Amino acid sequence: MAFLCPSWHWIIFWLAVLFNVLTITYARHPENFSWHAWIGGSPAKAVLILSVLSGIASPLIAVTLGNSLDILRDSLAARNQGHGLIDNQLLQAGTGVEALFTTVFRRHVPTKRSRLWSAFRLLCMVVVPALGIIIFSDINTAPVFYGDKSANVTYGFGVGSFNSSLATILQPMADLTFSTRFKDILSDSDISIDISDDSDRARCAIATAVSPDNGCRSKYYLPGGIENYAPALLAGDGRSNTGPVQPVLAINQNGFYFEFADANLNNYYNTTVECITSGFAIGAFQLCMQNTLANQLQISIIICPKELGSNESCLSDKSWQSPNHSDWAISLSVYQRHANIAYNGLNGTILSHEFLDSPEAINISASDLLGAFKTILGPTKSNPDPAFLSYLTLLGLGANKPVLPMSIWQYFEGLKELQVTNPQTTRRAITALQSLLIIPIYHFQAKDFAELRRLLIGLASNNTNPTVQALGQSIVELFPDAEPTVPIYPAFLRYNLQVGPHSLLAYTVLSNFTLLFCLAVQFIGSLTVPGRKVLGLSSLPTRNILTDFEIRDERNELVPWGKFIDMNKLSERDKLERMSKMRILFISSNC
Repeated sequence: MAFLCPSWHWIIFWLAVLFNVLTITYARHPENFSWHAWIGGSPAKAVLILSVLSGIASPLIAVTLGNSLDILRDSLAARNQGHGLIDNQLLQAGTGVEALFTTVFRRHVPTKRSRLWSAFRLLCMVVVPALGIIIFSDINTAPVFYGDKSANVTYGFGVGSFNSSLATILQPMADLTFSTRFKDILSDSDISIDISDDSDRARCAIATAVSPDNGCRSKYYLPGGIENYAPALLAGDGRSNTGPVQPVLAINQNGFYFEFADANLNNYYNTTVECITSGFAIGAFQLCMQNTLANQLQISIIICPKELGSNESCLSDKSWQSPNHSDWAISLSVYQRHANIAYNGLNGTILSHEFLDSPEAINISASDLLGAFKTILGPTKSNPDPAFLSYLTLLGLGANKPVLPMSIWQYFEGLKELQVTNPQTTRRAITALQSLLIIPIYHFQAKDFAELRRLLIGLASNNTNPTVQALGQSIVELFPDAEPTVPIYPAFLRYNLQVGPHSLLAYTVLSNFTLLFCLAVQFIGSLTVPGRKVLGLSSLPTRNILTDFEIRDERNELVPWGKFIDMNKLSERDKLERMSKMRILFISSNC
C-alpha cells in the first residue's frame, strides 16, 4: 500500500521517465523513426517530434520534482528531531526566487545549511528550463534515403581489387580514361566523397609548403558507383520510367577509402625500379613511388623545366631528374569500407552515404601501380600484351601514343611557375597528384569491363564479317568478368534529426540524475517511517502547517502563532536569528 499512497505521484513519475526515455531515444537514434513520413517527411517535422517529446517530458519532470521536494520537506519535518523552520520554509514551493537569492548571498544568514538549501532549491528551479535549452542548443537535420524493399531488387557492383594488368586493355583509351580532368576525380560528385575532418581541412588551408610535419591530411571515399548499373536501370527492371527521376540506394556497397598526407620532398628512390619518365621532348615528368607499408605508398613527381622543353631536351637532358628531390610529394594509404550509398537516378551523383564498418587496410604494390602508369602513359607499341597488341595493329592503332603525358606536364608546369608568387598553388598541385594516382586504382578493376563484356560479346557474334567477328570476339574475351552482388533499390527521401553529442550527453545526464533523485525521494516517502507519516497530507501546504505541524523553540517549548506577530518589532537580522533556533515537527498521521 505504501506505493499507492498517493499513487498519482508514481503515475506522474513513470510518465516522466517514459517521455524522457522517448526523447533521448529519438535524439540518439532518429533513424529508427524517421522513415515514417509524418516523422521524417521534412526538416520541420523531424524537429517538431523532438519538440513535442521534450515539451511533454519537461513539465512532467517539473511536476515530479515538485512532488519530490514536498515529500522531502514533509519527511524531514516528520523525523523525531523535526526540521529547522527556516530550512523547511526554503523548500516550500511558495518561497520565491528573491527570497532564495537573498538567503544564498545575504551576509547575516545564521547557518550555512540554510544557504545550501536555498542553493539546492534554485538549482531545482533551473533544471527544467535548462533541459529545454540544452536539447535544442546544437540541433540540425540531414537528408537520409531509405530503400523501398517492396520494389524489385536489381544488382550493381562495388569496387574490387586493383588489377594492374588491365592497363594493357585501357592503354588505347588512356586519353579517354584520364582525359584533361585527370586532376579532378576527387572533386567529382559522381565518384568521390570528401570525408576529411574539419581540423584537417583547416591545416591544409594554411599549409603553403609540402612537408610531412604540416599536419595536412585529406580523406576520400570512392564507392562503386552506379554507372555499371545503368543498363539494368534503362531496361526498366520493374522500376517506373515515368514521372520524376527516383533516387536509388545501393546496400552494403564496397568502396575505396583513401588517406593522403604530405611527404618528404627529399625521400630517396631507386630511379631504375621505382621511377618512370613519361612525356615528349617538349615536356615530360618523372613519377616515383615506393611502399612504406603494405597498404601505404610514398609518391613524388618532378616536372621538366620549360627551359629544357623549349629546346626539346626533356628526354635527352636528364639533369632535371633526381633520386632524392621532387617538386611535390605525398603519401597514400589505401583501405576499403562498406556503406549504404544513395545516388541520383538520373546522373549518378552521390546524394548521401552511411558507413557500415571501419576502414580495412588493403595491400597496394608500388611496382604494380608504377607499371600500370608506364603502360598507360606509353605508346601502344610498348603494350606488354603481344596478343592484344596484334589486335590493335590489325585495327590500325599500333602506332598510337596518348597525349595524356603532355597534358600532365603542362598542368604541373603551370602550377610550378605560379607557386613562386602564390604559395597557395601548392595545394592545387597536391590535389592534382592525388587524383592522378587514384584513377588507375579506381578504374583498373573487373567491374568496369563486366557489363561491357556482356554487351559486346553479343554484338561481335552477330557480325556477318568472319574476320571482324573473330577479331571482336578475341578482344572482348580479354575483358574480365564479374558478377554484380550489390542490391540496389528505389529510394525515398527522409530527414534525420541530428543532436550534437555533447548536448545529448548533457541532457541525458541532467535529466536522468534529476529523475534518480526523484525516485530516491519517492522511495523515502514510501518506505521510511517519516515518509509514511506524511503520505496522507493534503495538497494544500498552508492547511497542513496549521493542522498537522507545530513549531518549537530551542527549549523545545511550543511556539504559538502570536509570537510570530510579536517578532515584527525585531530587526530582520534578529528575526532570522530567532527563527533559526526553531524547529517544525509533524504531530499527526493521516495515512
